[in-house]
Amino acid sequence: MRSVIVIAFVLGLAGCALPELDGRPVKAVRASDLAVSEPTVWALDFGDRDLRRMLDEADIAGLDVVAARARTRAADLTLAQIQRNRAPRIDGTAVAQRQETETETTQSVSYTIEGSFEPDLTGRLNAALQAAKLERKAQDIDLLIARRELARAVVEGWIALAEATTTAARANEKVRLAEAVLPAARARAAAGESTSLDVARQVRELTNARVEAAQTSGQIALAKARLRALGVRTIPNTISLRDLRRPSVPAHTDLDAVTNRPSVCAAWLRFHAADASRAETLRSTRPRLVVTGSLAATARTLAGVLSGNAAALSNSVRLEGTFFDDGSARRGVDRARLSVAEAEIAWLQTRARAEIAALEAIVDLQGAEAQLDSSFAGYRLLATDLEQARARRQAGVDAGVTLIEAQSALASAQTEIDTARAAAFRAALRWHDQTGTTINCTIEHLDRI
Repeated sequence: MRSVIVIAFVLGLAGCALPELDGRPVKAVRASDLAVSEPTVWALDFGDRDLRRMLDEADIAGLDVVAARARTRAADLTLAQIQRNRAPRIDGTAVAQRQETETETTQSVSYTIEGSFEPDLTGRLNAALQAAKLERKAQDIDLLIARRELARAVVEGWIALAEATTTAARANEKVRLAEAVLPAARARAAAGESTSLDVARQVRELTNARVEAAQTSGQIALAKARLRALGVRTIPNTISLRDLRRPSVPAHTDLDAVTNRPSVCAAWLRFHAADASRAETLRSTRPRLVVTGSLAATARTLAGVLSGNAAALSNSVRLEGTFFDDGSARRGVDRARLSVAEAEIAWLQTRARAEIAALEAIVDLQGAEAQLDSSFAGYRLLATDLEQARARRQAGVDAGVTLIEAQSALASAQTEIDTARAAAFRAALRWHDQTGTTINCTIEHLDRI
């Protein structure tokens, strides 16, 4: 009876170990199974509902996020395997053989079941488990970083689309004004009030305006294509940055918070994971006990096994480890120590880069807001000139060309405002990207991530 149970158990193990041999194709993990279902981690949407919807769509369908989630699943499997290594291991085999010759036919059936267990007396398995846990937490943060990078790309594409649509409207207005100025310039040249050079200049401005109008249509198509590539499905036709509010410029930058930036925290975790791997490598060189027990039986027929054929039970206690080191174990430990040093350097470099990026972001934000204010001041001056040109035109003092030129100058000033406003939004985006999200980067807190 005991043999029957053992053989059934061994056959069950064999069936569970080879699920892909059932004659059906193996199904890969679907991208939809790796999609992120929790709320998006990106908070800056400038109060625009269309942008918030685009961020949500990209967070679900973005391929970069799907790939990061797949890496997180792989880290889960690695951690589960290392956890399993701490428990007793049971392996089993069952073999049936048949051999025919001219004189006789022989057959035999055998089974073997073996169990082994390694008491973690040196702490090697615990160190491996700690390294796997830290790497798993780092992969969680990598997923957070991937989602933030994708969201940043979506906001950048949204700003580019808004700028392109606004530029298209301004370019069409420039074409209309240039077409209105050209006949008057030709009339003045024919009357001797100006030269042909003035006409050529107006023709060149009209040509440049038409080229700019043609380029903006391509920029709009490119911006939409980039957004679709990021996973956005619903793209608004028009975006007005003028009606949206940007975050206020902070009075100071807290560099202490940089330590808890996701990228810095991930590098810090990998530094500790490298140290745990070093401990595992060091403890692997120390002698350790492995307890093994096996049960085996062989009979000439299956009936012989089922009828209770005598089974051999054996137990052993092995002492494994490096007893006489030829230098290989020492080199392995030295490589592990170098990996720790490299991981520590990478963490310090990441933190330094994050501090510099935060300072650069606040400087860019301040400069972009100042440039936008300057553009508004220049626009107000040109608006005053336009009103004066209109007054002179109504009084019959100046010709209509002066009025149109004032309108063209004001249109150029408006274009400068649009460009400066888009730059201010990009600066706000970069500032939020560098300072917007922090996490509590402690091992105790990350146990709950």
